[in-house]
Order: sequence, then structure tokens, then C-alpha cells
Amino acid sequence: MRTKLITLVATLFAIGGIYAAKPARADGQIEVFLTVKAPDPKDEKTKDLAPTIEATVVGGPTVPQEKFTLTEPSSKTPIAIKASALRPYTAGTETIAVAFVMNGQEVWIGNDEIEPEDSPARHLGILKNLKQALQTVCAAWDEKMLIAGDNPWLERLPAEAGEYAFRLCGKRYVLPADEVAVLEMDNITAENLAQALFERFWAELTRDPAIPWRERIVAVSLRIDESPGQGATYTTRWRCD
Repeated sequence: MRTKLITLVATLFAIGGIYAAKPARADGQIEVFLTVKAPDPKDEKTKDLAPTIEATVVGGPTVPQEKFTLTEPSSKTPIAIKASALRPYTAGTETIAVAFVMNGQEVWIGNDEIEPEDSPARHLGILKNLKQALQTVCAAWDEKMLIAGDNPWLERLPAEAGEYAFRLCGKRYVLPADEVAVLEMDNITAENLAQALFERFWAELTRDPAIPWRERIVAVSLRIDESPGQGATYTTRWRCD
């Protein structure tokens, strides 16, 4: 709690303390800041009045005005002055800063294996699902001979079990069937591969309808490099309504 305590005094003197009910904060600390304010010399009604001592109390409890008192405990005759006005922090002119602290790592990676299902701090995360989906689609092409199945010059030939035979540009080829991946494209290029890989990746990622991926992702870019510095990127964006 932050409160302004305003007291009018006729004579300036040292302020020994301020007393209010305790405890105030979780750490048991109360901060008090005292400021002497002279009357406005241009105000005919207040220019001849005594200065004002304004006490700002930080960390104190919310109590009525009559509970606040300025005292001088070191004098032979204790002096106590009651507050003439009380102003809560929300009625003051001080600025206030509000900080929102977010653990972006947990939002990105996910903490669903740590936080209980009913916890408001639980995040399924994105990285784990993205990584798993990308590994799945890449495994289908890994160490495979990629063949453009829609190429007009490709001729599929009869083959023995476990073999894949075809003729391309007048030449006949026979390959182990488990080392071939036939793709729905007319040519094997980095541009075609990037788009095809993204389509497979997105289909794999969104298989679970319980995860609203379209609400979490607004754009995706996927790149395939043929060699260092040479490749193609496929990018897609969705409207953010």
C-alpha cells in the first residue's frame, strides 16, 4: 500500500518517526519518505500558512486517517501531530509501472510434462511437436533416390520383387525399391522439394486437431539447400483475424 499523509505544522523540526499499525508487507518492511512543501506565494488564501510535511508511506497497511501520526520522540515533551488529510496512491499523480514477466522458454518448448493439466501455467509448447513432425517427414526421404513421378519422360518398367525399374531419357535403371521415393512432381528441384516437404510437414503437424496450430503459427518458412548457398525457401502466411 502506498499512501500520502499530509500534515500542516507551524514550525519545522526533525521528524523522529511515523507510527501506524503493523505488520504491513510480507517482508515486514515499511518505507517512509518525507517532503517539506512551502505554500504557494501566489495563492492569497494559503501564502501565509505554515509549510506542509508530506509523508509518503510505502508498504504500510490500509488504515483510516486518524491512525497516522508524526512524532518527535527525542523531545522532553513528546510531540505528536495528526494527519490533516489522507490521499491513497490511486488518487495521486505518481506514475506506476506494470511489468509482465513471461517465461518464453516454457511457452516455446512446453512444460506439459511438469505442470498438471488444470494448471493455468501449463503450455503444450511448440518445439517438441515441430521437431517430431519434421523428423518424421525427413525420414521418408532420408538416404533415398528421389524420383519425379509426374515427369513426362519417366517410364515405369516391370521389375522383380523388391526392385524399382524405370526408363528415363532412353536409359533403363533398376534400383532397390526400399531406396526409392517417388514424389508427385514433374522435376526434382529445390523449389519443388521445399514445397512438397512443407505440405507433408504441415499435414503431419496438424494431425492432432486438439492443438490449434493455426492460432499459434501465422507464417512458416521451410528451406532446402542443394549445396552451401544454393537452395530454395517455401513460405506461407495466414491472415491474422
